[in-house]
Amino acid sequence: MKREIEQKVEDFKKVRMELLEFVQDLTPAQKNSKAFDKWTLKEVLAHMSGWDLQNVEDLDEMLQSRETPWIPNFDEYNNHSVAEAEDLSFSEVYQNFLESGAVFIETYKNLPAEVVAIHLWHGHDHTPISLLEENISHYTNHLAEMKKVFASSIN
Repeated sequence: MKREIEQKVEDFKKVRMELLEFVQDLTPAQKNSKAFDKWTLKEVLAHMSGWDLQNVEDLDEMLQSRETPWIPNFDEYNNHSVAEAEDLSFSEVYQNFLESGAVFIETYKNLPAEVVAIHLWHGHDHTPISLLEENISHYTNHLAEMKKVFASSIN
């Protein structure tokens, strides 16, 4: 099981690096445009940082044998994460994104093998490993969306 989590951490690091490289190649105008359905790139990164940190908090709660509260309304949570970054510059949000992803990776690297299949929330099937898989998918989906949105303007 430890080997499986190590491989998934590598998968996460790979998609994260691809996303970071993609964002670095964007112009300042692209980084600040309202290019997505409802958010700017800055807001998408703030949203992703929010989930990275929430996942770390959930894992910490589990490791301390405390009940992990389930977030009942994801849209509300997403809007809250985006609102918290409203007054920050793109650079500040990007730095937060770098840091939250690094903390997420470090948390998983240090996760004891015996807990990777434990259920995080009562009444839900999520485990640390399934949470990591969801975050890989989350990053992959947002990267695909970014590529689609900015495809015509990147050479």
